[in-house]
Amino acid sequence: DSIVLDLFSGSGNLGIEALSEGASFAYLVDYNKKATDTIKNNIKNIGITECEVLNMDYKKALDYLAEKNKKLDLIFLDPPYATNYIEESIALIEKYDLLANNGLIICESDNLNRIVYSNKYTSIKEKKYGDKYVIIYKNI
Repeated sequence: DSIVLDLFSGSGNLGIEALSEGASFAYLVDYNKKATDTIKNNIKNIGITECEVLNMDYKKALDYLAEKNKKLDLIFLDPPYATNYIEESIALIEKYDLLANNGLIICESDNLNRIVYSNKYTSIKEKKYGDKYVIIYKNI
């Protein structure tokens, strides 16, 4: 019954998978119009209706969710590599208090030093997969 945010969705696979595993709703966000068109096509083909596809910048998307007073149970952050988008996203998630009490943030990056977070969260799992790192944070 989780509410999921896939902030840098690409094809939407993480959010769609969360829905197939029982999430109640997903926000699928990507700035690239081709990506959001692909997501819309994917959800139409498999008959998913419990989601909202947002073609917008990640900062605007987080602002939009804050304005709607959303609490998110699961947030996927897999932005383009060689950016500081994880750090900026987590700062906004904290500022807007978007993560639910027992919520999780799943981050992926090619560089462990780019996964920066505040002391409001604690790392519950860190794993290296080939040339990428995945870290899961929990709200304290």
